[in-house]
Amino acid sequence: MKSHRLRHALPMALAVLAATFTSTSATAQEFPNKPLRMIVGFVAGSGVDVSGRIVSQILSEGFGQPVVVENWPGMASIVAARDVSKATPDGYTLFMCTTSSHVTGPYLTRQPPYDPIKDFTLIAQVVESYLVAAVPATIPPNSLKEFAAWAKANPGKVLYASPGVGGSSHLLAERLNRGAGLGMTHVPYKGSGVPELAGGETHLLFGLLATVNIGPRLKLLAVSGPRRMSELPNVPTAREAGFPDAETVLWQGVCGPPNIPKAVVTRLTEEIRRGLARPDVRDRYTKLGTPATYRAPAEFAELAKADVASWLPIIKASGAVID
Repeated sequence: MKSHRLRHALPMALAVLAATFTSTSATAQEFPNKPLRMIVGFVAGSGVDVSGRIVSQILSEGFGQPVVVENWPGMASIVAARDVSKATPDGYTLFMCTTSSHVTGPYLTRQPPYDPIKDFTLIAQVVESYLVAAVPATIPPNSLKEFAAWAKANPGKVLYASPGVGGSSHLLAERLNRGAGLGMTHVPYKGSGVPELAGGETHLLFGLLATVNIGPRLKLLAVSGPRRMSELPNVPTAREAGFPDAETVLWQGVCGPPNIPKAVVTRLTEEIRRGLARPDVRDRYTKLGTPATYRAPAEFAELAKADVASWLPIIKASGAVID
């Protein structure tokens, strides 16, 4: 009797497997046969929005389908990320994920709304960016080492600014603050915090070059990346300046809900990789101060995991919470 059942069960199992494989293949061959959505968790005109529109154009031209950008700002893109993680995993809903949405953001809430690795398909990294350490031109230090000595000589008086609690600017400055024992006090702003820094209200801010480069009112002491920026050949890296705790690389990439079929992911990554290799696209990203940097899914996921492991102790120690 068991043998009879097995003889009937095996062909049925093979038929189901064949049907599943055929369905998956058909899905990949047909994809995409309708418009795609690119969700951006920041306002229109922001750096992530501009980057998302470049990627959307790449995919639209490659697939011959519209890619509609939708801005869902809120809580440093955490709300948008949470909602995307629950979308249909067919490759038609994409998300511009960032260091904010997939490294620091979830762990700044009292109850993480999603797992940044397990609850997403990480498709491709597209850019990386660095922060620069800016100080007012009116204060004495001309290097990061001199600034550290100056801060220690003025305990409780040195203020570092950021454009909000829990952002990369805040957490990087806090990592330097704790690692070097500087005793600085955090002053968060609703805006960039740059005008207040330039006016001498605060004394240090880590920000994107495009944000802080406002001429002679500021001095740039270090770059957070692993190498000097071509735009700032005379500004050392934080590691060169003697402060490896202030080294970090921010990133943006494309992800989607978990369990997008592998064949569909492959189609998306191929188009993104080809697009990022185009000189015109690379030039656009360079002008934004965020050089095009492609990573395939597995490498991208490993980067995100490593970043979470690196930042989590700082987040916990800072006590920063966003609601």
